[in-house]
Amino acid sequence: MYQKYVVSINFDLCLGYVLDIPYNKQYMVKLIADDVVVSYAEDVSQQQATIIINANDIAAVNAVIKGSPLAQYWQCQISEMPAENTENTTNLA
Repeated sequence: MYQKYVVSINFDLCLGYVLDIPYNKQYMVKLIADDVVVSYAEDVSQQQATIIINANDIAAVNAVIKGSPLAQYWQCQISEMPAENTENTTNLA
């Protein structure tokens, strides 16, 4: 059974980031369809994003992050979601 991880992301907005947003959206839509990503929310004005990921371990979470076209712009903090909070997670995509 997978554990849920919360990835809190900060980024610096630049032209390269903006140009890669459509590719990241395609990547996230696929991961949501595959039940790897539970939710993805991005606030460009605050330069922050949050991803909830189903994974076996931190290494698998890092692999998902590194697969994103936006990974080069992200500074990430990964936290394991407490088990009691995982039942109420909803897909925000």
